[in-house]
Formats: sequence, C-alpha cells, structure tokens
Amino acid sequence: MDLLTGPDDRVRLAVGRTKNGRRRGFTLDERWLEPARTLATRFGLHFLSNVQFRMHGDRPVLMDVNTRPAGGLHQLSLCGVNAPWAAVRLALGEDPGEIVPPFLGQDYAVVSGPRPLCPVPLPQPEPQPQPQPQPQPHADGLGTGPVTGPAPAVSAPQCPAEPSPLVAPGAGPVGAAPRTDPAARA
Repeated sequence: MDLLTGPDDRVRLAVGRTKNGRRRGFTLDERWLEPARTLATRFGLHFLSNVQFRMHGDRPVLMDVNTRPAGGLHQLSLCGVNAPWAAVRLALGEDPGEIVPPFLGQDYAVVSGPRPLCPVPLPQPEPQPQPQPQPQPHADGLGTGPVTGPAPAVSAPQCPAEPSPLVAPGAGPVGAAPRTDPAARA
C-alpha cells in the first residue's frame, strides 16, 4: 500500500500494489486499504509511506511498515497518479485533497535478465614531466643509448557508443502487447 498522509493525520492517497510471482497489479480493495489507513493515522506516518501485507489464507497479515516512499512508487503513474508531486504540494502547504486513481493500471509482468556492464574509468593523476634520460655507455663500451623507462599504460576497452536495448527485438515496453511483424507470420 502506497500512502500519502498529511501532518493532520488525514490520508490523502491509498493505493495497493499487488505481487503474485512475476505478475504485478493494483488494488483498491478495502481489506488492505482500511488497515493501512489506520496504521498511517494512528502512528503518524506523515507524507509518503508504504505498508506491506502478505496473504494468510484469505486474510491480509501485516508484514512491514516503511516510513518512507516505496522503491516502486513510480508504478502508480500507470494508474494516472503522480504521488511524489502530490507529496511536494502537501509539504509546501497546498493540500491536494483526497486523491483517487482515475483508473487502475493494467497488470504487468516483471522480467529480469543479464545486462552488460561497461568499465568505469577511474580518475588518473596528472602525468608528471619525466627527466630526459642521459646517454649511458654500453657495458661493452661500443656506444651509448637511452635508458628505457616504465612501460606505457594500457587503456581499458571502451564501451559501445549505444547501450544494448532493454527489451528483446520485437518486444514492446513493459506492459505493452507484443509487436508482430506481418512478414514474419508467413
């Protein structure tokens, strides 16, 4: 449950986000909303907070209370709600009133996969001017030559100019229907 509560202990926003394996969704089910609102008002969870429940049979059981915004708060944008902006307005003294999502976003699936990482260049110290080597006689006495210095530094491989795509070719963004190529159907 993502919550926005004012310093007057009045809840302005309460929206549930559901998880079932990789499947994610949203809810306004009072089985979750009512206890989350009660916790927020009784314990003074002001501004953005997050209350988590887990199902035990057919009943939600309290799992966690976070007095900070949840990491997935941005997902409420799929319901037409900008909770961070509402919290800023509330903090500045402009009451956004009760915020009810105009719709519940479509369920979506979370898919993770490997991503290539590029080496991060470390700052290098400024090169100091090196004294020029003085000619030295060779051990055999047949001539002179420069003294060799340290080997030159080898640079790390460069990252590709374009990062790899976040989705597989032909796939759309998270939550979108898969794209199909009419020519590929043949």
